[in-house]
Formats: sequence, C-alpha cells, structure tokens
Amino acid sequence: MLAEPKPDVALERPPSPAAAIAAPTTAAVATTIHQLKVILRDVQPPVWRRIQVPSAASLLDLHNVIQIVMGWQNFHLHLFAKGWDEYGDNAASESDVRLAGLLPGPGEHLAYRYDFGDCWDHDLVVEKIHRAAPKAVYPRCSAGGRACPPEDSGGPEGFAELLRVLRHKKGWKYRQARDLLGASRWDGAAWDRQKVNAQLAELGKRWPWWRQPH
Repeated sequence: MLAEPKPDVALERPPSPAAAIAAPTTAAVATTIHQLKVILRDVQPPVWRRIQVPSAASLLDLHNVIQIVMGWQNFHLHLFAKGWDEYGDNAASESDVRLAGLLPGPGEHLAYRYDFGDCWDHDLVVEKIHRAAPKAVYPRCSAGGRACPPEDSGGPEGFAELLRVLRHKKGWKYRQARDLLGASRWDGAAWDRQKVNAQLAELGKRWPWWRQPH
C-alpha cells in the first residue's frame, strides 16, 4: 500500500463517500487554483516542483500534470493515496475525484506513485488555494529543481547505486551506468521550466471543462 505523507498528528479513518470528494459545482471553485508542492521521495539531491492547477481538476488531470512537470514519460501504472483510500490503476476511479473535494484546504497531503516496479513515490502538499489570476495560464509550474531520474533506473535505491557507480568511473557497472545516465542522455541539473509550461498550456487546452480567466 502506498503510504500518504505523515501529518503531525495521527488521523482516524474518515468516511469518504463519493459526494464528499466530487468537485462542488460553484462558480468560486471553477475559478480557484490549488498550489501544490510535489517532491520525489527518497531521492537526493531533491527533485521537486511547485504547480498551480485548477481546483476543479480531477486526479486524472493531476496525474497528467505530474507526468509533464516531473519529466516522466507515462510508460507505467500510477496510483494516488489519501489516507486509506487509493485511486488510479487497479484502484478506485480517479476521473471523478476533484482536488476541491479531496484536498479542501492548505496543508492537505496526497501521495502519488508512478511505476509499480520502481516505485517512484511523490509527496504532494497543498500550499495554498487562491483565485485564478486574470492573465495567468493554468495549469502551470512556478518553480522546481533538478531533473527526475531516467525511466526504469531501479527506483530510489537503484538510482542511488547508479550514481555511486558513476563516481567510481571504472568496471562494467560503470559502463552500464554511463550508458543509462551519460550526459548525452540524462543531466540531473537540467530542467526547463519554460518548456514544461508550454506543454502544460497545451494540456490545459484539452480540458473541455476549463476556461482560462479573462
């Protein structure tokens, strides 16, 4: 089971009827934005992003945003976890679960796993919820650091071992790691926010329920 980021106090299991997590159909929610910080768990140096997503977005929409901002290629299965509830592949449907209902206020936590083999786990925290800016394009990424590891690089432990082998610069393991993580194919410091936001803008255009504020 994917563990949610641990809050400061223990949580009792809350009821989670579908009505409680579906997005309210109010004009206020339709024009509010969830700002979340996304951190890739157990990877050093830290890989993180700060994103702004319409509050009416579904978890499936959020999945597509995370794939773009982190740099994953959507090759593998994924899962969200909130408390005892899981949504996504091999779990409850994520299409009708909205950020406004599942994460109603700042400080709310959500966990996201990409690739059930490598288990790239991400911690998501709601930093704030605000009105959409008139000229801003959503979804968008306002900050971040470092590139995500390459696909199929073994999860946090396997990835850390590849980096260790690279530093030794000898042996067949070094040659194997160089082929996977060589500078010509992967650069941990390279992360292009402008390119990410261009991709996010195209994603937002494919959301029929979302209209940019004027």
